[in-house]
Amino acid sequence: MVTKTINLIIINIILVTASSLVMAETTLYTDGNVPNAEEMADILLDNNQPRVKTRGLVFGAVEKKDPKSFGLPIKFDFNSDDLNQSSFPYLKQLGVMLKLEKMADQNIMIVGHTDASGEETYNLFLSKKRAEAVKSFLVSNYQIDPVRLKIMGKGELEILPGKPSNSSINRRVEFFRIP
Repeated sequence: MVTKTINLIIINIILVTASSLVMAETTLYTDGNVPNAEEMADILLDNNQPRVKTRGLVFGAVEKKDPKSFGLPIKFDFNSDDLNQSSFPYLKQLGVMLKLEKMADQNIMIVGHTDASGEETYNLFLSKKRAEAVKSFLVSNYQIDPVRLKIMGKGELEILPGKPSNSSINRRVEFFRIP
């Protein structure tokens, strides 16, 4: 049992490290700020207008890194992976996004995060269960092919910079496109 737990933790650490290399900046949405399906798809597909550059000169706005992932304040009941009804508007737009024609062949990684309350090992387990709950919701309510949705739990490993470690803003679910 202990060996199995240690192996799962090692696998998660490897996945976390690999996903951190793939992920770019993340757009974080806050309570009450529900993005629409097209907006989320454009973030994941990097559909921002390219800027014209000529030998170091930039015409238009200053070039910056565009977000390639987004985080939603998906709420769960305390110490649980049961989705809270306040999350349904976010999940609805997510389901609609995954049904868009331009997203039909895209695979998505669902990453659960927790705050630093509680034991680190338990938070890692809980964050993965919460990512699985989001996946199950999308599969059962929007008939999304489960093969397109991968899950990962990061627990408290990625506390948001400048935020207290036990702040509720750290309890989030992020989404990014994977090959």
